[in-house]
Amino acid sequence: MNPIRPRPLAAIRGWGAAVLDFVYPPLCMICRNRLSAAEHTVCDACRTRLDLRPQWRCQICGGAGIGGEPRPGRPCRLCPPAGAAWRGVFSVVGYGTLPARCVHMFKYQRRIELGRVMARLICERLAGPIGALAGRIDVIAPVPLHWARRMGRGFNQSTLLARPLASALGLPMNPRLLRRVRYTRRQALLPREQRGDNIRGAFGLGSRAGLDGLGVLLIDDVVTSGATIDECARTLMSAGAREVWAASYARAGMGGPEPEE
Repeated sequence: MNPIRPRPLAAIRGWGAAVLDFVYPPLCMICRNRLSAAEHTVCDACRTRLDLRPQWRCQICGGAGIGGEPRPGRPCRLCPPAGAAWRGVFSVVGYGTLPARCVHMFKYQRRIELGRVMARLICERLAGPIGALAGRIDVIAPVPLHWARRMGRGFNQSTLLARPLASALGLPMNPRLLRRVRYTRRQALLPREQRGDNIRGAFGLGSRAGLDGLGVLLIDDVVTSGATIDECARTLMSAGAREVWAASYARAGMGGPEPEE
């Protein structure tokens, strides 16, 4: 039997990649420092700042934070306000400067690789807490974009984040459960007091089939005022959903200052 020899083309490709890495070393997509051989996309220092694990998680709403734990039996400061249509939000990190930069590069500079980093962190940190709601969540739905904005961007960031989590949880994902029926201004560009009016009436049902009595988990990249997930939740509840939860990569109020828009 002839010994197995490496294919010349594969060897050439390997040498070529090594030369490119030497001449143009891979850099962290966020801080632009050189990556080590064990690092990928972002350096360990930036990944740590993108993954600030919360010190506590509210037993009522799933909200998480850095700092003192809420008193037992009392809603935390991240619990839904009175009259909200959603039950709670699970998030990985506070919406501080570096996470905001990561989200901005992902959405507006089409750095899909950073989206994959965020999706991995969502799966690693949130699959367990969300899985504790076994039997209460039946389907995952990404927050939809208006078709014009989706065409301009080329993708819906919430769908890219939702798909790996649905796989990790073993739950179906329906990207057409909700649809954006009205084009709106970007929420981040508006004062908090105007965001509810801006998003009101912006969503409709893509399909009513099988929604009655189901628990829905909304997925978005960032939750700040909560106006978007509340409007989505109201649309779903009015169509017969039993309850609505949400999950995001980042959330305002979890610790650390919010970035300037």
